[in-house]
Amino acid sequence: MQRENTNNFIIVDDNPIDITLCTAMIKKVVKDADIISFEFPQKAFAYIQNEMDNAAKDFTTFLFLDLNMPIWDGFEFLDNFLQLGETTREKFKIIVLSVCHDRREKQRALNYPCVLQYIEKPLTINMIHSLVNKQQETGL
Repeated sequence: MQRENTNNFIIVDDNPIDITLCTAMIKKVVKDADIISFEFPQKAFAYIQNEMDNAAKDFTTFLFLDLNMPIWDGFEFLDNFLQLGETTREKFKIIVLSVCHDRREKQRALNYPCVLQYIEKPLTINMIHSLVNKQQETGL
């Protein structure tokens, strides 16, 4: 279970190397980051559904979501995420990560109201700085 009022992150990516890189980048920027990762989007969804529903309202988590995964892709995750209650959905800022440079895929992802941003891999330290600073300044 993640801590309240800290820098919380969930990484959903089927590639363990990408998870490791993303985790390392986050930890360089946010020293006290609480990071949970999942290689299977269904497990991430179950975690959110079961664990996050009772978290405080001001509890915000950045969720980095890969789009291209087997079984459930990122879009299936997003479709299911939208079925959660509003109080649960509001706790997350979803950032889609993809290696794909397809404008249609990007637009499709950004059409989901729960998606804050679409970033082409690789994730960089500057991108994380920007997200964290924006969240601290504006509450996103």
